[in-house]
Amino acid sequence: MFETGESIATIATDSEIATQIAAIIKRGVLLDEKLVEQLVRISNLEESRLKQQREKDPESVQGMIATDLVDALLMASQLPQLVPSAANGKWAELGAGSAVTCIAMALCGRKVTGIERNPLLVKRAEQNKREIETATSKVLDLNFVEGRIPEEPTNSVSPELEKVLRESDVMYVYPWSHEWKNRVRLFQRYAKKGALLILYTKEEPVTFTVKEIEEMGLTPIKLPEGKDFGTLGLRLSNNS
Repeated sequence: MFETGESIATIATDSEIATQIAAIIKRGVLLDEKLVEQLVRISNLEESRLKQQREKDPESVQGMIATDLVDALLMASQLPQLVPSAANGKWAELGAGSAVTCIAMALCGRKVTGIERNPLLVKRAEQNKREIETATSKVLDLNFVEGRIPEEPTNSVSPELEKVLRESDVMYVYPWSHEWKNRVRLFQRYAKKGALLILYTKEEPVTFTVKEIEEMGLTPIKLPEGKDFGTLGLRLSNNS
């Protein structure tokens, strides 16, 4: 499947992969087991690449984290049952990396755009997309935009990036703890009314008070059961 010459077997054994697949299916992910297997394999490879690069050159991967594949699959496969507008709408991931999350969403039938500032990761993402399409005989509705999310939401973004943000029905982002409110304000500035923002993290919960959420013109939304403890879903209110 992979063109890099790296052996998947050296990253995870077939038994370990089978255990990972079973755990994902048990969490309620609505996706064919064979597709889950392809995602698990490519996710394992990307985690291995990240680990190796961190050992060689820690600064080059500063701020990079492994994908939460289970949470992405839960959102992409189950969220449309809770929020119908998410089914046929456009999804965008802010900070797509090597596109494991984007590919998971696209395999669930979503129309996805991955936004990534690192051109090398954009190339890796495109390669991973091609390899998944070849392995699954599927054509994914997935594309990538190279662009940087501004540190301050009042700063402008590129026209191409602005178009993606304004047209998205669901924005999916892993913010560091100091970035949460920045990403919410960015969402407020560019998102269309009724759009959804999914914030998730493995480190610590994404939390806002009820008053803060109301003042930002947002409303919480129900998310799929089994999600990670740090995930928060918000909708841009129609009357905001």
